[in-house]
Amino acid sequence: MVKEGNVKAIKQLEDGKEIILHMFTTGDIFGELAV
Repeated sequence: MVKEGNVKAIKQLEDGKEIILHMFTTGDIFGELAV
């Protein structure tokens, strides 16, 4: 599960920092990590 989150984070980084901020605000990454 953590691996999937890491992959998503990396992909977002390549896409743009703005997207990462949006994801963090949504709590998608945090939620996956918590799970």
